[in-house]
Amino acid sequence: MQYFKETCPRAFSTELPSDNSIKTVFIDGQLLLQGPGAVKNWQTWLQTNYIRPINRYLARPGIDNVVLAFDDHTFTPLAKGPTQAKRRSRSEVPSWQPHRPLPENIPDNYDTLLFNRDFKARVIQFVVDNALRQVRFSDAAQRLVIDYTEAFFFTRDNRDIITPIQVKANLGECDVKFVRYLLWGPILLAAVDSDYVVIALCQLEKCARESRIDPVNAIYVRRLILREKQESRQSRSKRVHEGEGCDEGPAREREISRPRREYEIVNCAAIFEQIRPRLVRFTPEHLHNSVFSLLSYFVAICGCDFTKGISWVTAKSITKNFSYLWPALCSGVTLDTATDAPQVDARTLADKVVGGLWRQDQHRKSLGGLGSNTPFESIYNRLLNDRAISLFRRERLISPEELHCLVRNCNWTVQYWLSPEKCPGALDGPYGYRRERNNKVVFDMQDPLP
Repeated sequence: MQYFKETCPRAFSTELPSDNSIKTVFIDGQLLLQGPGAVKNWQTWLQTNYIRPINRYLARPGIDNVVLAFDDHTFTPLAKGPTQAKRRSRSEVPSWQPHRPLPENIPDNYDTLLFNRDFKARVIQFVVDNALRQVRFSDAAQRLVIDYTEAFFFTRDNRDIITPIQVKANLGECDVKFVRYLLWGPILLAAVDSDYVVIALCQLEKCARESRIDPVNAIYVRRLILREKQESRQSRSKRVHEGEGCDEGPAREREISRPRREYEIVNCAAIFEQIRPRLVRFTPEHLHNSVFSLLSYFVAICGCDFTKGISWVTAKSITKNFSYLWPALCSGVTLDTATDAPQVDARTLADKVVGGLWRQDQHRKSLGGLGSNTPFESIYNRLLNDRAISLFRRERLISPEELHCLVRNCNWTVQYWLSPEKCPGALDGPYGYRRERNNKVVFDMQDPLP
């Protein structure tokens, strides 16, 4: 994201477009389920997180549709299983009976209860039922769409009439459900997750490749940015002068450093228009229409919901070495015939991309003298036996088997982000996932590099 900001600062602002061009607002309701904080009243929480934001969007001139979406776990990709299991393992998941009603007040262990799907489903249903009754339309033609286990809409004058929406394919995650509404005019994605920006850029590229002009220049993302709240020296001096300086315990430190919630609007089309020509200059001709799909591959390499990532390989390290890593990645790419998603050869990514990053930057001193054609296994073994590198770092080096798994995970992830409605299942091909005897889906880290 920092690369986008530095390259295309005009794509970022704190205000929505002033021309009232946005017609559809897509709200990721799943993310709004998190942490009510000190709020214990269900209705207060509902109004703050859902009803008031929906009403504000409906009151804006030009808004025709507001889509409130939630994850449908029935169709959540199996590829998410390993990371979901890791999150659940951090705390014991409390039990909750499927038909048990919500308690009178928000429970103290709400955050851990959300790991229980039956409890989460009950909360979502509470939100949906109340949204049907409490939202305020500013125009009779406006629609509120609920996209949960099914997609339907209702209007101001027909609150009791629910009209189903025909969808091309069942989708589980909010992150990709917005693709259903790209043809509903310029769209705002109200979400806090930066993955939306990456997926939106892939969708813009796909629209341009398929000559679907309408959605282009029409995707905005409202994302959350957290800034540390720093107390100025002047205000601190004032407190000391007024006799408050002795209260500098942990509570005061938490108050000073508490993150401040701010939002920014990302114009994805502006990023697309400005950055694409720069990427095309360094890209083979047959990949000119897939540069943002390739860029999303680097995002997947760093780690996401479907990949484990590589220790110390971050957006910053990739940006720093981009002039070398980009052509190295392109040299191993073929395009999937069904989805047009880039599929990267495991040996190329291992030897030229990860191995090249280690040789030229992260472990340059330890790997001096090794040529560009050195196999990844040799690079890995040399680092593993280098006592000059701390045991902590050596233990976290990605092994050849883990890297082979990661490449296959990334190949599936980019297909999913680009064409979620056509993407094959995670277990339906060589994508680095497998099902264990206990029915859990895990990363398949048993096979060596080809």
